[in-house]
Amino acid sequence: MKKLYPLLSVLFLIYWGCNEPRFMYDSNYDYGQTDNCETVTGDTINLWGVDYSVDCTTELDLSNSGLTGEIPPEIGNLINLSYLNLEDNQLTGSIPPEIWNLTKLDGLFNYFNLFGPNEKGGLFLSNNQLSGVIPDSICNFNFIFGYSMSPFFPPTPINFSISNNKFCPPYSSCIEDYLLGYQDMCSCGFDDDDVVDLWGKCYSIEYTTVINLPDSGLTGEIPPEIGNLTNLTSLRLESNQLTGEIPESICNLTNLTWSSISYSPHTYSTITFNQLCPPYPSCIEDNVGTQDTSDCP
Repeated sequence: MKKLYPLLSVLFLIYWGCNEPRFMYDSNYDYGQTDNCETVTGDTINLWGVDYSVDCTTELDLSNSGLTGEIPPEIGNLINLSYLNLEDNQLTGSIPPEIWNLTKLDGLFNYFNLFGPNEKGGLFLSNNQLSGVIPDSICNFNFIFGYSMSPFFPPTPINFSISNNKFCPPYSSCIEDYLLGYQDMCSCGFDDDDVVDLWGKCYSIEYTTVINLPDSGLTGEIPPEIGNLTNLTSLRLESNQLTGEIPESICNLTNLTWSSISYSPHTYSTITFNQLCPPYPSCIEDNVGTQDTSDCP
């Protein structure tokens, strides 16, 4: 029995890392100021109507705060910031270049502290309406992946997120695919023939290489236009409520490697656990996985 104790400890860490990859926000904690900080310059920066100390502000969590407009360039003066979370707002415009002055955002922190509170660090901008081109300087950011480097999960950093915005290509190689997440490209000036609309989202034919929509509440038939996205290397549509027949055009996606099970490495493509009806296209008929065909003709 004693030999099992080290193994149980390892399994606990793996379970904890997989189920708690992001930070828990404590509304009772003041994330704006460092505890017991003594100001040196006394300088403050006003952001969205609130003054923040340049010397003492190390963490700024304004996620889901109803913020609108552009990110003020003055934010780059908060040089002691190690954690900036602006997710789930209505921010527009481009990322101000001054934000890259915040060199402590990608520092090494004790994200998984067993003996005290987790340290917080990183840059989080997902779920806004930010646009423009992401500068190549983003590749200087120290992305930390932690436990998400498992082959069964996309390589998503624990200290950075930028998905669900309107950033336009070309994208730097260090963030394309999984780090970039979904970007609405309909406002990027493409011709109608250069984009595909799938389930209300706009995908560039040239630049879309990954579609990751498992368990996303998708309904209806798979649009045949999906076959135009010939640069796709991964397509995850498992565990939805997709119905009808799979369009033959899906066989145009020759860069995909199909799997019949949902728990497959993230580089594989899966379509299992839907309500898709036979006959199935020849390129996928052996890998449709489990389908509820009770309502099929």
